[in-house]
Amino acid sequence: FFYPDFNILTVKMRTAAICAINISNLEMQYAGANSPLIIINNNDMSIIKPDKQPVSVFVIEKPFTNHRIKLKKDDRIYMFSDGYKDQFNEKNQRFKTSKFYNILESNQELNMSDQKKILEETFSKWKGKQEQIDDVIVVGIDINSYQKTVSS
Repeated sequence: FFYPDFNILTVKMRTAAICAINISNLEMQYAGANSPLIIINNNDMSIIKPDKQPVSVFVIEKPFTNHRIKLKKDDRIYMFSDGYKDQFNEKNQRFKTSKFYNILESNQELNMSDQKKILEETFSKWKGKQEQIDDVIVVGIDINSYQKTVSS
């Protein structure tokens, strides 16, 4: 294949995360391209590291790692784009990964709707009048709620 605009293609397709959950045995499979997976349970945060390669065409392409993870009751799973942590505020400072992880960890006991509100309010307050620079996607899964929904 010939990609006349190779650099633009790689930039647009640099991060992704995908997971599949078997709720009957609480097993999850995850693969990530520059996008980690976070699991929080009772104040314990685990970061499942992604492969350091983009989804798109890359100089050295290799298969992505398929992580098999045994989930536990009360697990909260988070996948996200890099847009939240990369957002600048009016002082031209980035939000940063550590602040984002802190929001997830400090609000883990709240239901997902309340967590969403906090994430939205924090993001809006942080960026102020600064333009949003990227897509912002945060997916949170509460295993307990997910089990109830699937079994109903």
